[in-house]
Amino acid sequence: MNLRGCGVAGLVLLSSLISNAAMAVNQVAVLTRAEGDVKLFATPSDAHPGTPALPQATFEGSTYSLRNAKVGDRLERGNIIKTGASGKARFIYQNGDQITVAPGSAFRVKWDAKKEDKPVMELFFGKVRALIQSEGPRTGLEVKTRTSVMGVRGTDFHVAAWSKAGGSELSVLRGKVQVAQVVGGGEKSGKPIEVGAGFSAVIKAVPSRIPGVASAKVAEEIAVQQTPREKLVLIQKASKIDKGTAPVGADIAVLEKQAVTTVMQDIKAEDPALFKSLSESGKAPEDTDEIQAKTVKKLFLAAPVNLKSGHKPTESNVEDGDAYDKYKWDADD
Repeated sequence: MNLRGCGVAGLVLLSSLISNAAMAVNQVAVLTRAEGDVKLFATPSDAHPGTPALPQATFEGSTYSLRNAKVGDRLERGNIIKTGASGKARFIYQNGDQITVAPGSAFRVKWDAKKEDKPVMELFFGKVRALIQSEGPRTGLEVKTRTSVMGVRGTDFHVAAWSKAGGSELSVLRGKVQVAQVVGGGEKSGKPIEVGAGFSAVIKAVPSRIPGVASAKVAEEIAVQQTPREKLVLIQKASKIDKGTAPVGADIAVLEKQAVTTVMQDIKAEDPALFKSLSESGKAPEDTDEIQAKTVKKLFLAAPVNLKSGHKPTESNVEDGDAYDKYKWDADD
């Protein structure tokens, strides 16, 4: 494009193009860690010229190209990530924001160009945990399940969508998240509720989505309660991914380092005590798994016990992988 002689109008257009390009880059994440079965659903237009045709798959009524995801893959606009029963995946953005996908999950990322490229994450089923920077590119991120919509600023949160009829749950581990129930047509039902660190909000399935239940019924109010120890242990289990033994490129290492820097900056500003605990050794944590574990452990010490398995969780269980299988994730507790 030749903007010579275009004057102020040309400069404004160029500035807009550069701004849009920067926004697009900011909204693309990279797969930095993966375990087990992880599938990437991409729109056919994402296929690179000269590469072999990929298998096609239909998901949620749309057709995608399908392949096994690998470390280094980019999570583009409209892509879907689906993990198998033993699959996990972690994505990190340029600024250090990260999303960890638990086993048996599927979610899509997109951004709404009509709303100044507002980022949106749709969780179809399963569980994800995200660390989002305060005042970063994903400030104002919307997280949607079948029956809820959440407004995220800067925070550490976990979302579970555990019912085909739409039931879901939000657990906030640091910061605050607003959540509202969604009814027919995608409309919000009632005012959003703010959920703070250490608390979970249960959003029941919308009656109109449940077979045999009259659609005229009003959905139940969102129930907020302190997150019990058992659930905190399970959240930490689902969001921990080992680095593995395979070598990774320098770009992956840079992204993981940026993720640590970003979340430590946020913690320093909003939770000095936690920051001090994480910095006791005199150096920053090596990766965000350590940060996530200490964040959960702090909440664990003040959390109630809600036993259903006969096993009482202890503080060491937050980091002890063998202990996780003792507890059952119960969507209705």
